[in-house]
Amino acid sequence: DNTSGKIDALIQPVNAVIRGLKKRGVAESDIWIYDAIRWMPDRFVNGCLYNGVRFFDAHCREAAGFSSSDPAAYITFSPPAGTPAPPPTRITDVLIRATYVINMPILKRHSLAGISLGFKNHLGSVNKPGNFHTYIDPKGDYFSSTYNPLVDLFQNPHIRNKTILTIGDGLFGAKEFNIPPSPWSTFGGQMPNSLFFAVDPVAIDCVMCDFLAAEMSIPSEADDYLHLAYQAGIGIFERGDPWGSGYDQINYRIIRL
Repeated sequence: DNTSGKIDALIQPVNAVIRGLKKRGVAESDIWIYDAIRWMPDRFVNGCLYNGVRFFDAHCREAAGFSSSDPAAYITFSPPAGTPAPPPTRITDVLIRATYVINMPILKRHSLAGISLGFKNHLGSVNKPGNFHTYIDPKGDYFSSTYNPLVDLFQNPHIRNKTILTIGDGLFGAKEFNIPPSPWSTFGGQMPNSLFFAVDPVAIDCVMCDFLAAEMSIPSEADDYLHLAYQAGIGIFERGDPWGSGYDQINYRIIRL
């Protein structure tokens, strides 16, 4: 954020993704960028290098909207017996209309959920993200190691079946979700200056979680949703050492430029 200095999305990596899509023949008008519950600031939208790209948000750009009659417009929650389901929650019409999804979360810790990565990034895809809070907060009334509605959210066919790539923005990263970035000791006193790429949405959150854990303390429950996502068959769960021995199951590679 260029007024408060707090961590926020950057247009530069988005421009790079758009450039790559255009090289593959994708029309600018078919590239949509959205945050369905907030407004996109001018400094983000105006920084886009491609005039045909469409922006959807809650207030200032094209309306993301939550009015589709698609049968999967509502998330199907499947809590265990004894745990009430979250209130009815819709995904944005942008996702329903999309053909493919590239998820671009920011690498950051979070005071409520412990970490805020690819799965939690989709709280920007629903009409009532507050419905999730008491389930994803370890101190919440409905938090459980055996249930997390973030997994149900990702299971929505418009997210799970359409997500072809996750790109983690670790150019700056943040040691909390709502503070200015600061240098990381694990990156030699510099900003991380890193991007993470994966086709497996569980594996990439595991690796980014490990980078956060190497730099700072995170709650032991922070990766519970990744266990559950693995059990649901969404991807590979493995915690490892991103700075040393790496991983046995995740195909993890560091490319230094």
